[in-house]
Amino acid sequence: IADMLSGYQFPVFSIAPRFVGEFQKGIDYIGSIEEFKENVKEHYKISNHFGHRLSFHSGSDKFSVFNSIGEIVKQPYHIKIAGTNWLEAVRVISVKNKDLFRKIYEISYENLDKAKKLYDIKTTLQDVKNINDIDESEYASLLDKDAYRQLLHVCYGYILEVAELKEDIMNLLSEEEDFYYSKLGSHFEKHLTELQAPKK
Repeated sequence: IADMLSGYQFPVFSIAPRFVGEFQKGIDYIGSIEEFKENVKEHYKISNHFGHRLSFHSGSDKFSVFNSIGEIVKQPYHIKIAGTNWLEAVRVISVKNKDLFRKIYEISYENLDKAKKLYDIKTTLQDVKNINDIDESEYASLLDKDAYRQLLHVCYGYILEVAELKEDIMNLLSEEEDFYYSKLGSHFEKHLTELQAPKK
């Protein structure tokens, strides 16, 4: 692709190649880390040759490979980590407003099969419980489990389509702005820390 674009003198700033393994939404990398490292080395050589920036799509929460990226890629690169900001908002809601979280969960549960047509994820309804079978004290801990993270992540569009629910979410996040920013800050910091190349 880079060669063809270069031949047509089409300026390219960044390319997000398809890396080996799976970059599923909201969870860590799935696959061989050693194979991933070799794959990144090859793509990094290509990006250096053609002069484009290497981009990693769906990069949120891929903590097991972040050190590899930081170690191999010596030029500026792009990694998309904004996707799970939404999950940090849901985490705040799970603590501060159980009823609102319940509504979010119910809509997600109802729409998972539709959302799976748009996103490549492994989670099915068999992997998650009906909200009626989950104690309120467990709500926040669901955000640390892969299946529930994917459920709540890929269905955000169906949730925000409900105007009243969207308004309730925005109002709560505004009221709990400091708490939300603390969660968001920790989330970003974890990503940035893991992306640093290991010290030798």
